[in-house]
Amino acid sequence: MADLKYLQLIRWLTNNGPVQTFPSHVISELAETKLAYFENISQLHNLAGFGIRIESITRMMQHVGDIALVNLYGTMDVSSEEMELANAKIKAEMAKVRAQRNYSHLGNSNAIETSATHIDLLARERKEIENGLTAVMEAIITAGWTAFEVLASDLWEAAINANPRHLADLRGNGKRINKMLGGAKTSDVDTGSFGNDGPSKAVQLGDIHRVTQGSFDLDNKWGTLLKHSFKFSTLTGIREAYSKAFDRNSSAIDDCLANKSLNSLSLVRNLLVHKSGIADVDYIDKQPDAPNAPALYFGIRIPIDGELVESLVAPPLECGNRLLAAVNDWLITARRDDEKGVA
Repeated sequence: MADLKYLQLIRWLTNNGPVQTFPSHVISELAETKLAYFENISQLHNLAGFGIRIESITRMMQHVGDIALVNLYGTMDVSSEEMELANAKIKAEMAKVRAQRNYSHLGNSNAIETSATHIDLLARERKEIENGLTAVMEAIITAGWTAFEVLASDLWEAAINANPRHLADLRGNGKRINKMLGGAKTSDVDTGSFGNDGPSKAVQLGDIHRVTQGSFDLDNKWGTLLKHSFKFSTLTGIREAYSKAFDRNSSAIDDCLANKSLNSLSLVRNLLVHKSGIADVDYIDKQPDAPNAPALYFGIRIPIDGELVESLVAPPLECGNRLLAAVNDWLITARRDDEKGVA
């Protein structure tokens, strides 16, 4: 059976992975977006580390149980009937041993690596373990894309709510960021909801009523109102939305969103979710523009392991960190310019 390289994935995450470059401070208008992104990244840690915790706790319980049996009976060779009769005593003795030895569930980095190595070995020996671990890794890929997608959507909305004067008229060229990719094919159909001439979906009175809950006061609501005119569930839609809103001094934002690692994560995520991970014509056609997505023949299922998961998920989450910082800096600069009367 395949080596799923779970240890490599755990090393990335336990070395703080995507939180290493997480922005330390943002303006108050972006605080909720920052917190949600951090929580979504934390869920990736929890998902990846769940197996480690189970293995570590099980190993600790076995070790403590063995000591408890020796302390009580002088041997570990105890019948199941004796175990049942003395169950309460054994549990009490296990609690005492844990307290005396100050066991933790995860322990130090060596203990974590030991647990990950054990899980890798189990996955090579038992098909059901391999399938379960593969499912966890696929979930990390899909959750990684979701974390970035939600950040991009919420951040855009919060930014326009914070500075509608400079952003809400959406006067930028909607194809600007996509042009930076040199005609690269993304994993979604390149038909955004906006063209260069403005929104194809005009804002209706009912939209304003819904967003303002009938008050028709759009103060701090422009981003919320305009958000539904873009398709943030696609990479093309995300790039178009930022191209339209941030029409000047946007190089740092553009660089984040033009990163082809986003193409890779989106492409593989879509393959897993929509095609059960089996390469089709669309995947093969777009893979050359997705450098971290593996090249596959038609009908072949994508092989998932910890190395691939890290290469797919780590760069986009880093892009998310940089995007959050870039939008925060843009808003701070725009606010200062307004205070100075700079046009």
